[in-house]
Parts: sequence; structure tokens; C-alpha cells
Amino acid sequence: PDMFSRVRTAKGLSSARRGALSAGVGLLAAALLLTYIGMHAHHFAPTDLPSREILPFLINRLLSPVPAAILQAGILAALLSSADTCLMTAASVAERNLGLPKTDNNRRIRALVVLIAAASATVASINPRIIGNIMIAYAAFAGGLLVPLLLLPFLSLNRNSSVHRWIAPAMIIGAATA
Repeated sequence: PDMFSRVRTAKGLSSARRGALSAGVGLLAAALLLTYIGMHAHHFAPTDLPSREILPFLINRLLSPVPAAILQAGILAALLSSADTCLMTAASVAERNLGLPKTDNNRRIRALVVLIAAASATVASINPRIIGNIMIAYAAFAGGLLVPLLLLPFLSLNRNSSVHRWIAPAMIIGAATA
């Protein structure tokens, strides 16, 4: 959904292609650089330093205060941008899937952003393990899709049939049981 929203907002097909290609090349270069730094960072840090503290240690040790502050601000901006993208994508997908009437008013999407952010903050405060929360979300997502997909061969998909009213409850039950 993130890439789709970016491509759909491009001026035209050629700018969408150029943007997707440059983003892909840039992400690949950044991934390789960060992986290289991560693999060799232990050579520059004390051996008893926990791995989660190596990057802040290296930033403060190898850089003077102004570049270190700029780098830390950049890392914070990247994290906030990722969170913003996740919230906006989740809110737009939720709004579209709720089947609400179309409107140009942004209040509904803003309210969904606030609700999703509050739910996310609640989950994070109850269970602060990031990877564990991601695995729970994937399990709910997979369960919410798997149950309806398993039922599809047995259901008539005629738009006038009463089957469509069972799809959303099947998704909720599948996500809850996962």
C-alpha cells in the first residue's frame, strides 16, 4: 500500500517509474551500507557493550557534537516518517474497507489515524516487544485472510447472494483465533 500510494500520486507514468527505480536503488544502497556498518561496528565498540547501544556509542565517539546531533535528528525523522506512513496507510485502508460513503472531508481519516495511533500505543505499552507485536499482527492478518480464503470454494460469489455478509465476520473470527 505504501508504494502504491506513492506511485498513484506521481505526475505521470514516467515520473512514477523514475521515482520507483530511484527509490529502489537508494534503498538498496542504504541497506548495503547499513548492513556493512552493522557487521563491522563491533570492531569499534567495547566487547561488553550490548548490541542495542553500539550505534549511539559510535555516533557519540566518532562524530563531533554537531554532526552527531544532525545524524540523530535524521534517524528520529526517519522513524517518525515511517510511523506516519504506517498510520496513514492503515487509516486509508480502514476507511476504504469500512465501506463508508465517499466524502472530501478529512475528519474521518484524521479520526482513524488518532484511533489507530491510540490502539498502537496501548499495545506497545502493554507489550513493548517490537518483534513480538509484529508477529502477533502478522498472525492476525494471516488468520483474517486465511479463513475467508478457505471458505471461498464453498461459497457462491454472486453479488446478490447472502454470502457477502459472512465475509467480514469470517475475517474477524480468523484474526481473533490466530
